[in-house]
Amino acid sequence: INRDVLRSREKETGGRTLVHYRRFLFGVLAYYITDALWGILDTHRLTALQYADTALHFAAMIAAVMLWTRYAVSYLENETRLGSLLCRTGSLFFLAELIVIGVNFFYPVLFRFDENGGYHAGILRYVTLAVQILMFLLTSGYTLSVTIRSEGADKVRIRHGRREDYDLLLIDWKMPEMDGLETTRQIRAVVGQETPIIILTSYSWDDIAEEARKAGVDTFVPKPLFAGSVMDQFRDAFMRKNAALEKKTADLKGRRVLLAEDVPVNADIILMLLSMREMEADRAENGRVAVELFRDHEPGCYDAVLMDMRMPEMDGLEATRAIRAMDRPDAKTIPIIALTANAFDEDVQRSMQAGLNAHLSKPVDAEALFGTLESLIGSAEEHG
Repeated sequence: INRDVLRSREKETGGRTLVHYRRFLFGVLAYYITDALWGILDTHRLTALQYADTALHFAAMIAAVMLWTRYAVSYLENETRLGSLLCRTGSLFFLAELIVIGVNFFYPVLFRFDENGGYHAGILRYVTLAVQILMFLLTSGYTLSVTIRSEGADKVRIRHGRREDYDLLLIDWKMPEMDGLETTRQIRAVVGQETPIIILTSYSWDDIAEEARKAGVDTFVPKPLFAGSVMDQFRDAFMRKNAALEKKTADLKGRRVLLAEDVPVNADIILMLLSMREMEADRAENGRVAVELFRDHEPGCYDAVLMDMRMPEMDGLEATRAIRAMDRPDAKTIPIIALTANAFDEDVQRSMQAGLNAHLSKPVDAEALFGTLESLIGSAEEHG
């Protein structure tokens, strides 16, 4: 057991995944403690305490399964509906087991002790074991499927949509389906030039060096990897990238934003946040009105669009597609930011595919909103 994890009480330092990991370790620890106590209590024939220990043992066993499932889903950073369904299934399994344990006090369906203190398993003990094995198999299958299907470019796109870009990308040159150069091109099309990209290869890169530079590769690192040379290459890549790039951000004062939000309370909150930076905003109560307002104003009138996803008449994705399809110079370049409670990875992917530039979750964090606006408006002006 990792004592550093068990003793740590600062959830923020390790993030959500570490919180799930810590809870899983406590579940496993409780399982082993109750298992060890069972033998001691059985030796001394303390049947009443042994009964209570057995009940706790079953609860700890199922809790460990549930917590392991949550940890696996969180560790994979794959917040799809399937992962969420798997976590809920584990929770329901745990709740059902607690009910069975409660019923067992009155009717021994899970286990019982005879007059001599002998332990006897009930029919639901074997059902519990079967469901436990099934949960392990489902979680293992889910983990394998996510690992197989996870593509590097998709992971980068999702993180970029959340405005949580990776600090460094390491890409192998020779890969099946898509090589490192094409992967780099697709990533650069999403994140731009800010994140350093290093190609790992055991081949000579002289013949592809020029093509790689054009694709967006910053440097190459030969395989096999050695700690000293790798750290030097990482350091050089960061230094060159920082020297070549001066991230341009925009001053938000006086900027004009189109806000598409159908809930008046939410709209008032966002308008109040924008006013804190002395920004102006026009509100549209649904996607159709937002498209009409954008179309009826001259190009360059709006510096950005804040788009709710769920709205009557026309949702945010449809409205974004309609704006991107307009034949005017700012239709393809204006930053469009999703403001939504839908935070699954697949929701972020749909937003990016529809033409949105960022995907921010509700309730809206003011600093995240301002930082995203500064970055995207600045980038649009730099490349406009």
